[in-house]
Amino acid sequence: MKRYAMSVSRWWIVVLVISINIIPSRVLQAQIPYTVPLVWNENQIAIVIEGQIQILDATTGELIHQLNNAWGDISATAWSPDSRFLAVAGATGKVDIWDMELSDWIQSLQLEYPASVLIWAQTNNQIVTIGGDVAENLNVWDVSTGMRTASQRGGAALNAEYDPTGHYLALHTSLSLYVLDATTFTVLLASPYAECCDNQLSTLSWKPDGTRIVTGSINGLITVWDATTLSPLNQFAANPYYVQDSRDVPDLSLSWVRDVAFGADGTIQAVSGDGTLRLWATNGELIAEAQTGILETAAWSPYGARLAVQRSQNVSRAANGEALTSSDAIMQIITPFASPERLQAIAEQCGAPLTVNRQLDSAIDAADMTSLIAQVESLPTETIPPACAADLIAVAEAIQAQ
Repeated sequence: MKRYAMSVSRWWIVVLVISINIIPSRVLQAQIPYTVPLVWNENQIAIVIEGQIQILDATTGELIHQLNNAWGDISATAWSPDSRFLAVAGATGKVDIWDMELSDWIQSLQLEYPASVLIWAQTNNQIVTIGGDVAENLNVWDVSTGMRTASQRGGAALNAEYDPTGHYLALHTSLSLYVLDATTFTVLLASPYAECCDNQLSTLSWKPDGTRIVTGSINGLITVWDATTLSPLNQFAANPYYVQDSRDVPDLSLSWVRDVAFGADGTIQAVSGDGTLRLWATNGELIAEAQTGILETAAWSPYGARLAVQRSQNVSRAANGEALTSSDAIMQIITPFASPERLQAIAEQCGAPLTVNRQLDSAIDAADMTSLIAQVESLPTETIPPACAADLIAVAEAIQAQ
């Protein structure tokens, strides 16, 4: 395991390069840009490598589980809210549910078409699937029985995410964004009509307070939306390859926004296929920028401090061909834009105990992250969510690396 630190103005990036012995170091024949996204739970990552699902510890890179492929081409994966169960959708239309604590299959759902969207409700007992060229292609399933409980029109949805309260579901097609009632799945809001191909959406995320939605597009555009009206509030370029019309982009694998999210401090952060990382204020002002090398897919951690990056090459390269790091790893965990302000915001968002917040303030004042890291590591899991603890430690270590 190696660490690299790069200064970006007053922000810092720490890269945890994870070498995974069971993954071949040769170039993988992945389908760019149509790669199955990697998905986080509390502190584990599910990735698809050559058709196999591997569950990795996001801190150490240790292989925890490997699921042998029984699905053909995998179209989607999703963790349950409590991080115990993993749902896997395949090209045959079957969705398998695995209990990862017991390493055992528990249920199968049989769809008429492969699911392009797979998302758990706020409880472990309900899954929503969207997929197929049929009228009612949004289906709600009871996980315990494997039975379909509701069907609704979902359109050609590409991604979906529940709002922080669980009352609303945002989903997007290539050109439109919608907000649905999470109980009836009726459409409450729709974005203004858009013609091809100025803003072909590829990813979305809710702001933690539920007032905004941010989307990224395949042509490199970030859009901030008012979640109560779906009116666009701001737009800005995510990378140097942004072109207004996606049909004019020379290489979509470089301009494609792989993931976008609101940070705990209200900033907006995005990662693109060319490896560009950018951080903005909500008004679109660019705060910081960095480069991590061409990638296949990437995803922000639950509290937004860490970024998991999956590559198809065993050498990380910038879009201009310059080698950044040479490693046998094809996955990296990056801690971008670490700052004391971000550390405080994460602690507030995840409800860290008062003692941790006091220690945090003291550590920042004293520029001493060691005692803070030790205290967070000693907290029981029922005191603070593991994902929050891991993000706090990662940011503190990145600050310490300065």
